[in-house]
Amino acid sequence: GAKPGDAILLSKAIPLEATSILARQMPERLGLEQDVLRQARDLIFTPGISVVKEAKIAAAMGATAMHDPTEGGLATGLSELALASGCGVEVEASKIPVLPIAASLLPSLGIDPLGAIASGSLIACCPPEKASPILKAWQDAGIGGGLIGRMTSGGLRMLKDGAVMPLPRFARDELARFMEQEAG
Repeated sequence: GAKPGDAILLSKAIPLEATSILARQMPERLGLEQDVLRQARDLIFTPGISVVKEAKIAAAMGATAMHDPTEGGLATGLSELALASGCGVEVEASKIPVLPIAASLLPSLGIDPLGAIASGSLIACCPPEKASPILKAWQDAGIGGGLIGRMTSGGLRMLKDGAVMPLPRFARDELARFMEQEAG
């Protein structure tokens, strides 16, 4: 149901589930203090991986399309949403909320946060005039979020450091790829 010109919103931050899985299955690889490690493990509970609350809010306020970016992360979720809507996407890399712990850990492990399982965040599209009211309603409900881009008539693009580039594509989920390498 998304249309060219619709705003693209993202709830919470990415990748909640990938960060929690790493903290649970490979804590020794992360080198984190115990309290930070516990917080990372608990991300699936706080803020949690359910998107029901923010989806209900967005739907009631006029969202045109929604998607929970799971396996393959945000980049794959955006590609799937574009395909399902018959549109393109243009997102601003600097506006994508990445968990601070993920931003510091994942690149050092060779994991791109845009391609790692991102359950817990919701991609929601809406007419531009509904973006601020939806974000405010999320905030009022204790849910973070931001405007990360817009739907276009075609193409999968990301704006990064003043350049326009293709939205990254991943042959498989970045976390699954990493864990297989570690096991191998």
